[in-house]
Amino acid sequence: MKTLRRLAKFVEIDRSLVSAIATKAWSFVSGPVSLLVIPKFLSRDSQGYYYTFFSLLALQSFVELGFSFIINQFASHEWAHLGFDEREAITGEPAAHSRLISLGRLAFKWFGAAALIFVAVVSVAGYWFFSKSPDHGIVWQAPWLALVVMTGVQICFLPAFSLLEGCNQVAASYRFKLIQAIAGSIALWSALACGWGLWAAAASSAASACILIAVFYRYRHFFGAFRTPPSGPEIHWKTEMLPMQWRLGLAVVVGYFMYSLFTPVIFHYHGPAAAGQMGMTWSLASMLQQVASFWILTKMPRFGILIAKKQYEALDALFFRSTLISLVLVALGALGLWSAVFFINYMDFHWAGRMLPPGPTGMLMLASVLIHVPACQTAYLRAHKREPLLAFNLISSAATGLLVWYLGKNYGPMGACSGYLAVIALFMLPYEMYLWRHYRALWHRPDVLEAA
Repeated sequence: MKTLRRLAKFVEIDRSLVSAIATKAWSFVSGPVSLLVIPKFLSRDSQGYYYTFFSLLALQSFVELGFSFIINQFASHEWAHLGFDEREAITGEPAAHSRLISLGRLAFKWFGAAALIFVAVVSVAGYWFFSKSPDHGIVWQAPWLALVVMTGVQICFLPAFSLLEGCNQVAASYRFKLIQAIAGSIALWSALACGWGLWAAAASSAASACILIAVFYRYRHFFGAFRTPPSGPEIHWKTEMLPMQWRLGLAVVVGYFMYSLFTPVIFHYHGPAAAGQMGMTWSLASMLQQVASFWILTKMPRFGILIAKKQYEALDALFFRSTLISLVLVALGALGLWSAVFFINYMDFHWAGRMLPPGPTGMLMLASVLIHVPACQTAYLRAHKREPLLAFNLISSAATGLLVWYLGKNYGPMGACSGYLAVIALFMLPYEMYLWRHYRALWHRPDVLEAA
């Protein structure tokens, strides 16, 4: 038992990571089930609509503007001076307490307005997009609107998870996310089995939204503090948060063209069947990246606390170890997933045609491995409550979007995947490593940090 504990500590496995991995482990359980259920109960064209629905829902980044990440980082810096009492109410330095309360109140107001804008804009944008496509006899209008509305409800409550994670309650946050994922999957499968068709997407989203009630009840003393205005110093959005948020928000918006354009492009130029293949394979690549990123994301509150206390050696030790472990895992996962795709194609299983062939799949898996290092380094830099990568993100996202559009239009999924891989290998990976070394050396100089 002691040996297992030492091993877990060495590979940076803690309760937060276990909770995060459990959440994504459910995806590994539910993912194959969905891969079987979706093709069974949805036609090829309906599958294309299904995955394109969720690609368009990524437009929420245009109203969120990276604020979830900002909340997490600013909360972690205040939590370095705070804690929980026996009722799990906030206690600690009055100034830090007041600033945290002001942050939370601002966050809930922001996301309430963002949810209204999202529902109004994305429902219309999606209707326009699908209306421009040839009529495939699919009834998509009402299911699309219902899905957008339920997603808007979830956006309203996003600050709850961001505040909990920023206050070093990562394990609890991911436990609730696990419950959400299970509820959403069960609702999806049940609705599909009952013949609901595309309505199953909205049913899944509704089930996930219902779990949010349990979050607020479990931490009622924590969230209750945000009902009262702060009595001391406040975090000022314009002077403290805006300098980072406008850069991060712009990066998140243009990031849509890097991560969410694949399926809509293939849908528009090559039809819903090809879009279904692209969407299903992309979901596997995304799932792999998300699992590996947990080794970094679950450490973000600790990064912020260590930075606030200026314990940079401990910060670097934690970062390097977590990055190395997660890089090995993403590489093994990519190899395993590609091997599985190759096998089902070699054996000519009847549902192998619902995914991309081994060629473009291999490109996506290799890209998932290469992009992991820049992703880890970006998280490290942003933990300093700064966003120095605006120009870098604009260039990389614009280049990816253009290549995915041009190559995807002319060469289909193979072209889109090759363009994505080229940008990561030839630009993102080498240049991000240069930027990370530069800013790490600059920001950890005592005189620069004191001035900041």
